[in-house]
Amino acid sequence: MFWDKFSSLCAEKGRSANAIAKELSISSGCITNWKKGSNPSNSTLKKIADYFGVTAEYLLKDDEGSLDLSAHEIALINAYRAQPHKQPTIDHLLGVEMEGYVTVFAAAQSVNNTTPNQYVRMSRERWEKLKNAPETDETLMEERKPKD
Repeated sequence: MFWDKFSSLCAEKGRSANAIAKELSISSGCITNWKKGSNPSNSTLKKIADYFGVTAEYLLKDDEGSLDLSAHEIALINAYRAQPHKQPTIDHLLGVEMEGYVTVFAAAQSVNNTTPNQYVRMSRERWEKLKNAPETDETLMEERKPKD
């Protein structure tokens, strides 16, 4: 299980398992043990996961019923998770929406310190309220003025 994933990731990088192990200061004896079915220690597992941009769970997980993701796809998922402030923009670019939410372009600084020119996610309910709101603060102030 571990050995198959490790050797596959090495092949994706175009390098031998021994070359990568040497780069990570892992003994060749460990490679031999992994080929026989043993798993690396937790510290070694973390070192390998970091090197390939995958999780330790991915390296140890059985493939039964799991998605067949490349190391690059796993790295993309990890990068997406590590940068939640960019997720709405990425979702918009990919055409992915969360149920009950919309992704809208924030063209100006907002009260929640959204950077201009990025996408933000908000509930459909809030979006409906904003769509029907006055266009500017001046319009809002005019509507609040007492009528003569």
